[in-house]
Amino acid sequence: MNKAFEIQDFWQLYLALEGIIWNEEREIIREINKDIPLQLINELNKNFETAVDEEEGEYKGRKYKIQHLSVHFVFILKNFELLIEFHPDISGSTINLFLYHNDNEYLLGWRDCARWHPYCLRYSEFLLILKQIKKYDNQWKDSLIPLLLLKDFVGFGGEDNEHRLVLSKQAEVVLNELNIDNTDYLAPCHIKEKYQWVETALGWEFTADYSCYSIRNAPHKDSKEGQFPFNLWRQLMNQMKDEI
Repeated sequence: MNKAFEIQDFWQLYLALEGIIWNEEREIIREINKDIPLQLINELNKNFETAVDEEEGEYKGRKYKIQHLSVHFVFILKNFELLIEFHPDISGSTINLFLYHNDNEYLLGWRDCARWHPYCLRYSEFLLILKQIKKYDNQWKDSLIPLLLLKDFVGFGGEDNEHRLVLSKQAEVVLNELNIDNTDYLAPCHIKEKYQWVETALGWEFTADYSCYSIRNAPHKDSKEGQFPFNLWRQLMNQMKDEI
């Protein structure tokens, strides 16, 4: 296991997305040093594909450089691959989830501190994906890290709180095994009370009157923000079910 997964700062940047943790009184209780993201990327580079790009700019006569950091976490399943593209940043991390199938790339969801649309997996699909990762991907074969990396892409609507609590507890257990603190802040999965999973002609949609937290719904079918691959995803999920 890569040592970055045993570092508190990694999980704060990944699960909380931010370099600062605040309490209810808006007091800083934990802050990550600006040099930490690059240190994490250097450690992750031992096992994963990483990139460090620099951008130069100028503002009011002063020149500056911005570093863009990224790491790819790939999950190999029987008939497709999932890829997480993680950009650690103390000002606000970004995490994209992609589907790769027959050399084609599809954006399924993303997490950031601005206009996030992460919820793209049903809980039952998430469980099937974890089983296939364990079966087909030797890099993650005996690891519970995929559960932590993928959990916040699962959509939990108002009727799904029982499953949400189960997954949140599992995440807490894994974080405790890694000796990570602040699990009450990092482990819980989010719930969207007004959302629900509905099976339509498109497939399973995660939808509400205002469907802004997911592209897996009819309002985003032709959206410029992203278009969920409904037909392909249905085929791939059915193939996984048939293998059980």
